[in-house]
Amino acid sequence: SLADAIANNDYLQFSVKPKSSFITSLSLLEAVFRRSSTGPDHFQWQYSIDGNTFLNINSLIIYTSTVTNGMAQLPIDLNGIPDLQIVPSSTEITIRLYGYNASSAGGTFSLGRLTGNDLAVTGTTQSIAPVKLIHFEARMQGEYAVLQWRTAGEKNNYKYEVERSADGLSYRKIGEIISGNSSTGSTYYFNDKNPGINKNFYRLRMIDFDGHTEFSKVVTMNRKELAA
Repeated sequence: SLADAIANNDYLQFSVKPKSSFITSLSLLEAVFRRSSTGPDHFQWQYSIDGNTFLNINSLIIYTSTVTNGMAQLPIDLNGIPDLQIVPSSTEITIRLYGYNASSAGGTFSLGRLTGNDLAVTGTTQSIAPVKLIHFEARMQGEYAVLQWRTAGEKNNYKYEVERSADGLSYRKIGEIISGNSSTGSTYYFNDKNPGINKNFYRLRMIDFDGHTEFSKVVTMNRKELAA
């Protein structure tokens, strides 16, 4: 069982840790599985951001093929896991793949050996702005789109400019909020009184006092779907 695999440390493991002054967000996990005829055929990915508590990334994977060089699995979307987004350099992400339900103690499992990557994690990495942004979201409230963001700390930060796009490519400023420039962080709200009827893309332009600029991640809100 999975509980047996956890108790007996039957897993493959790797970790991801941003360098100092950088943050990272993970988007996809891809792997090629390869097993013997009596090897484990049940698999569970898990992650931890403290090295102790591990949580499931996806549902159970059943893989029974014994093709010689292995078989690529469907990519796993990591975008919806908040813990794996905007991860600071102080946090190390540990990812484990547990295998179990082998039919023999001599059964084996490994990553495959196809041409190309047999294990790949994709995402984005960027330098940290003077703002440590830990949360950013957009939601409909009545006829307005309400944007909320939280920071864990602000240093030399002057203001936030809110930008909106209809296609995720071309953005324009729709407002701004002066920063509280708090070393312990702040929470901000902004009301977009004229959101587009369909999908809206939002980002923050974070500007410090010396003119240095960084962008937040992009969040979306589909007004048409919410109204349906």
